[in-house]
Amino acid sequence: MANQLIKQNNEYGVGEDLKHFGIMGMKWGRRKSTSTSKHRIKLESKYLAKGYSPEVSKTKATKRIKEETAAAILGTIATLRVATIIANKNNAKQRSMYYVGQQAVQASLKTEWAKQMIREFG
Repeated sequence: MANQLIKQNNEYGVGEDLKHFGIMGMKWGRRKSTSTSKHRIKLESKYLAKGYSPEVSKTKATKRIKEETAAAILGTIATLRVATIIANKNNAKQRSMYYVGQQAVQASLKTEWAKQMIREFG
């Protein structure tokens, strides 16, 4: 029975192999290569125009891209650090205002309690 189904499927062009061709125009599993990025090509041509050899221009472009990436990461970290400091200062102000308010309430309660005791027993 199974052999008959396989034979019938083969007659229609369907075999035991599963083939998947994906969607036309999509590039599955490919990542953008840093060697072909527009920025790298622009930098290499800039260094070539300055008179550097192709090898030197390629190494200089690679170094520049690494430095730019590191600078972007450090800038992000610095921005997050500043935001954290500002948030902590605001929280500290709010906490100090809360504690001052709590102390004032406790002091007023103590004085009210003392006044009430003096009235009752006093």
